[in-house]
Amino acid sequence: ETERAGALAAKLGLELQTEEQALAQLTQAELLVSRSAAELGNCQSALRQWRMASDRRAQYDQAQVSLLAAEARLTQAQAAVAGLRLQAEQEQLRLSELQEKWEQAQAALLAGELAEGTPCPVCGSTAHPAKAAPVDGSPDQAGLREPRQRLADSRQLQEQARQLEYDAQIERDGLLTAVKLLADELAGLQDWEPAA
Repeated sequence: ETERAGALAAKLGLELQTEEQALAQLTQAELLVSRSAAELGNCQSALRQWRMASDRRAQYDQAQVSLLAAEARLTQAQAAVAGLRLQAEQEQLRLSELQEKWEQAQAALLAGELAEGTPCPVCGSTAHPAKAAPVDGSPDQAGLREPRQRLADSRQLQEQARQLEYDAQIERDGLLTAVKLLADELAGLQDWEPAA
């Protein structure tokens, strides 16, 4: 019976040793799984960050393209405003010249009716030493209507161009802000440098 007990004890000892080895292997496997899970979590986090940086970079690039287009529209609007301002100034000069000729013609008309000793209907003087002379090419009231309309049209176009310029400037300023915010956000993300 001692032999049997000894054999049983040896068998149990081997089983215990086998179980301890299996437990040690299981503990090692559990540690390996835990490390792998941590590495997987790190990889997933890095992937999320990379995707976020990639999305923000695409937004940044699109905002840069939109900004260039807005700056081009602003430049065009500024050129239009300058051109229309010059056009309005020229129309105003033409109208002023025609208006002056018309006024001189009106003065000459009144002067034609003046006689020495009769009072002037404008100033009341009875002496008329320097009467206004007729002016060649002086327009009538109808001849002033078209230049006045051209001036009004030119000013209206100039105002419309100013509004377009203002809108383009607001758009450009908004895009400048968006580009700066995206660049700041991207600079804060790991492994990203803004393009020069």
